Amino acid sequence: QTRRKAQVSCQSSSTVVMSSSTPPQSCSTIDGVLKPLPFGPHQSIVSRIREILEAYPADNQILFEILQNADDAKATRVIVIWDKRRFEFGADAVRKAPDLAGLQAPAFVVFNNAEFTDKDFQGIQSIGQGSKTSLDEKIGRFGIGFNSVYHFTDTPYIVSAQYLAVADPLRSDAACELPGSRFTLLQLAGFQFHIAPLCASTFGLDLSEHCAGTIFRFPLRENTNQREGVSKEFYTPERIGTLLQDFKDAIPQVLLFLRCVTAVELLAWEPGDPEPHLLASVTKQSQNTSPNLSLCTMKVQTNSCSSTRYLLLSGAASASSMEPIIAELRAKSPTGIVRAHATGGVAMPFPQSGFKVNSGGVCCFLPLERCVGLFPVLVNGTFELSSCRRDLLREKGPKSSWNFRILMEVCAPLYSKALSHMVTFWPHDVPRTAIWDLLPSPSVAGEQWRPFVKEVYCHLASELVVPLCTGEWNVTTNCLFLDDYLHKHYEASVPLLQRALPKRLAIIPVHAKEGFLLLQEIPFTFVSPCSLRAALLEAHYRPTSVEDAVALLALCMEDGVLNGFTGLRLLPRTDGTFATFGHDLPVMCSLEEQTLLVPWKDNVVDAA
Repeated sequence: QTRRKAQVSCQSSSTVVMSSSTPPQSCSTIDGVLKPLPFGPHQSIVSRIREILEAYPADNQILFEILQNADDAKATRVIVIWDKRRFEFGADAVRKAPDLAGLQAPAFVVFNNAEFTDKDFQGIQSIGQGSKTSLDEKIGRFGIGFNSVYHFTDTPYIVSAQYLAVADPLRSDAACELPGSRFTLLQLAGFQFHIAPLCASTFGLDLSEHCAGTIFRFPLRENTNQREGVSKEFYTPERIGTLLQDFKDAIPQVLLFLRCVTAVELLAWEPGDPEPHLLASVTKQSQNTSPNLSLCTMKVQTNSCSSTRYLLLSGAASASSMEPIIAELRAKSPTGIVRAHATGGVAMPFPQSGFKVNSGGVCCFLPLERCVGLFPVLVNGTFELSSCRRDLLREKGPKSSWNFRILMEVCAPLYSKALSHMVTFWPHDVPRTAIWDLLPSPSVAGEQWRPFVKEVYCHLASELVVPLCTGEWNVTTNCLFLDDYLHKHYEASVPLLQRALPKRLAIIPVHAKEGFLLLQEIPFTFVSPCSLRAALLEAHYRPTSVEDAVALLALCMEDGVLNGFTGLRLLPRTDGTFATFGHDLPVMCSLEEQTLLVPWKDNVVDAA
């Protein structure tokens, strides 16, 4: 009877034992009604977690997931400690509290200042389901992503509100009951020695009755060969150091699009030290200048202090354009729960000393690993992601259509508008030519992202304001451009062209020219003999010296075309003035002949 109860328990859970054959004598009838034996597909909790881990990278993405969960809980502060200390409980202490024995090992300890709800405690026990009820409100609350912590631990500990809980999927009876334990903090009143590794006092918490926040302790898996771990991953001190360095470098970008978390601290606690020491501290300060525009400053403290400013713009796709896609997604969703709003944003860094071109990429609130380094800015959206959360989902269907619409309808125009706003807030100590560094490069972004880059340049064609050679701003349609090739060709003449056309001349870098060349019609004009003649005519140019007039005339005649000179005042007269093509009738003569033409000296041009 006990065995039968266990079988029924297994049947009601997600781990039903599958038997290929059953002895006939096990079957029975009650009151003539045939009673079946349990039968069905079986998957253990451990194998399910391992399937999830195969799709998730065993890198700093794990810490990103924890940050994301804290943001969903509306936490504003997160502290991550690499606790290198080993606690020795002793045999008697372990015997009294075997479920707390895992706290002895070195671990990652993560604190945030938001409490678990009852729903969160339920959700974190459901592998791959979580406690998300609205995809628009939450970006990762204890869903599949939280299970990535099993890359480096077998027994995650959680303390929040009035509970301490530990999950242990490797328990031998995990197939038939919940693999873990939960205690009230009142129950642990006599076990303060055991819970010291939770570092509560470091976070200013008292765990006697209630935890005003949430503490995770993830004991690091050790290669002791005592039992097979949930994952085969092991983290050496060197590997942890690399992971934390990558995480530290990414924190400023990670914080940009999180909705609530504004401060992250990264600490390390060495054995024998009374308290942990700071590795990095990052705080976000935001100033909203309009409903969809904010200026954000990231302050980073390590061995020194630094700060980076960003201009953030946000927007959403129109409901009418997304309605057909949402309907198709809802029809294909098992639960019918889909996102109702397609939102996006752009975070554009203010150029400064040490600014790295193309250090941005694509985010779904957190940076996507396979989309880093594509652009100079960060492009964010409520995207549908691949199973590994490293890239956008690209398989043909409504989800990829959803991503495409956010990129083209929301993010591309926001990119262009951000550049326009950047001109308004441009720092005085930064050369204006640095704005070109904020434009995307088609060759860097690659073929896969070319439609998006093209759409960005399509918007830039009518909105972009660029620096002239004089340092002033002007719209692209009013500029006369030198690209890198023409710049070299006209290098000796650039000062001359600047004097002749001070409010028109600009130099465009190669990557920006490549971007505009993606368009069917280029929205600007390059310097050429023909465009130079037209620009001089439009500016009613008047030479200030014979040297300038002769040099400009030579440039205008480079193509050998004699049309388009009418109205140009570029012919130097012998009296120091200048004649106009087509209007005056200049006579070219030698020095000796000039004495014979004194009555017509106003129209005499030196043949030399």
